[in-house]
Amino acid sequence: MNNKIMIIDDEADTLVLLKRFLEERGFEVQCFRTGKEGLDEVKNFNPHLILLDWRMPEIDGMEVFGRLRLDQETAHIPVMFITARTMMGDIEKAMEIGVDDYICKPLELETLLHRIRKLLKVGV
Repeated sequence: MNNKIMIIDDEADTLVLLKRFLEERGFEVQCFRTGKEGLDEVKNFNPHLILLDWRMPEIDGMEVFGRLRLDQETAHIPVMFITARTMMGDIEKAMEIGVDDYICKPLELETLLHRIRKLLKVGV
């Protein structure tokens, strides 16, 4: 069974790049451009990991994360923020509320892959 990764990011280029990169490495990937779409589909897809952008219109990553953690069916899913927010205070805030990992854009794909595998406990 492939590990399933959900990516929620409003940048189409990021979604295309990450989807291709991760699928080539054996992951099953679904992408969503808004927090609402991701929240609507998370239970149908049942991902093993969510890659989540912080800055998005309407529902930002922090709100998406909070809603995921409040729902018993999704509270266990590891979440990694992938974001252009690089201030130490932002990183600390995310970690304090329980985000599982945090990686800054622009993404270094091999580093991202290593951290995904570590979170999923596969091929480390």
